[in-house]
Amino acid sequence: MIKLAILVPGLAQGGAERIACELASKLVTDESQVSLVTLFKGSPVFDVNPKLTMHSLRHRQQFHFKGAGVLENLLTIKAIKRYVGKHKVKRLMVFTHRLACLAFIATRGTNTEVYCGEVSNPLIERHGQLWQKLIRYCYARFDQVVLQTQTIADALNSWRLTPYQVIGNSTSIALGEADTRVLPYNQRLVFVGRLTPEKGLQDTLHALASLPRSKRWRFEIYGDGEFKLALAELIKELGLQDSVYLMGATNQVKQVLAQGGVFVMSSYREGFPVAILEAQAIGLAVVSYKTQFGPEDIIQHEQTGLLVPLKDTTALAKALEHVIDAPSEQIVDWGKAASVRANTAYHPDIIYFKWRELLLSGLDS
Repeated sequence: MIKLAILVPGLAQGGAERIACELASKLVTDESQVSLVTLFKGSPVFDVNPKLTMHSLRHRQQFHFKGAGVLENLLTIKAIKRYVGKHKVKRLMVFTHRLACLAFIATRGTNTEVYCGEVSNPLIERHGQLWQKLIRYCYARFDQVVLQTQTIADALNSWRLTPYQVIGNSTSIALGEADTRVLPYNQRLVFVGRLTPEKGLQDTLHALASLPRSKRWRFEIYGDGEFKLALAELIKELGLQDSVYLMGATNQVKQVLAQGGVFVMSSYREGFPVAILEAQAIGLAVVSYKTQFGPEDIIQHEQTGLLVPLKDTTALAKALEHVIDAPSEQIVDWGKAASVRANTAYHPDIIYFKWRELLLSGLDS
């Protein structure tokens, strides 16, 4: 029997994956009957507790033709149903709302509770009409829904009669509560995350290309994903080979960030970005697009970084030029202020206590 299973699409370098690996690794020390489950097989980028039991529902995606999504979803529902039945799962914590909806369907007729962990915001995700209706239907019926900010909870208030649980991301590389991280001034931009079109790295590249060569700091991009080849081609097209580097995925996030100067995120949509929290915790100022939700809940404009109008590459270029031209003391001070805030409000001990109370409560009854 597995009392608690944490289900996540994969184990790549992303926010949902990081939360799932970290949470499962900690929970297994408090409750032995905890497992981490992925949709497809893969090796985790993030460190996991060796005591943790890990399962995969499917070996790989089977169909790749247009319209194959329906068949893939049916196979996923079948795999979840088989797993829940075999292991007699009491509570299923699922990250990402689409996968949670499939888990909800798969567990009908069972006693398994389904919790949805939202790492984005369904209001800004692009879904077809059928998916939109299914998500709203399931939101009203999940045993629990965990959102990352009160702003999102307020926006989704009409979707659910039962109150939402609001748990922000933690800074997995946080220092002690009273510690302040002061990094040396480094003329280096850095990004860590999945390489997808929605992350908007193409905008950062265009912004950098518009600056004089003398003002192009070295920009290191850490991560992997479907957009990696396109980014490599764009770097060549814009003549940025001498300043922009695709470094690949890393599990040494703390060390990578500590060598940076300013963290840059030009994502088009976010829920509550882990990457920004990690950068702030280590002591970096952040330049980010101001998406509808997320960055503005974390970044204090002109105090811990800069917020830029969404998809405005001209404004992004000006923001980058600002931090490049700014006195080194200002950038260091912004990073120091960011570190203080991140290491208090989002300390992992505080966030883990909230998750533990939610997920382990009532499992023994």
